[in-house]
Amino acid sequence: MLKLDKFILLVLILLGAFLSISSCRKKIEVCTDIEFIKQQFPNIKDIEEVKYYYNVKSEEREIGLQNIEFCGFIKIGQKFYEKIIRDYNWKETKKSKNMIPKTILLEGDSEKYNFLYNYDFSYDGKYKSNSWVGDFYLDKVHKVLYFECEW
Repeated sequence: MLKLDKFILLVLILLGAFLSISSCRKKIEVCTDIEFIKQQFPNIKDIEEVKYYYNVKSEEREIGLQNIEFCGFIKIGQKFYEKIIRDYNWKETKKSKNMIPKTILLEGDSEKYNFLYNYDFSYDGKYKSNSWVGDFYLDKVHKVLYFECEW
């Protein structure tokens, strides 16, 4: 009987340790706060809807050295869409053809995206702050910008 008690105690300790570790893991949440996106990309106008996640990947690091992954969809209105189509030459590239949005953002989404890329839109500094490094992709059918950035 003593061996069974020790076995049960060991199982309970291992179960408690497992539950403790799994509860400490960061849960990545999909967000829909348009105002936050407007603050991050103030020159992207006519935003109708957003879906993104913001994930601090670093543990304890010095202030200013956090590694943040930030990606998502920005549904833009007709006026802004026409402006960026007129101002930038969006085309299918090797990079855009292989673009697969993060799985967490696609949960429950049945849309099929065909992304196009323009280097200048991503890197000329007009549409994202110097804090972010990353790319934008455009789906013309859905009028959606997909972004993948890190800080």
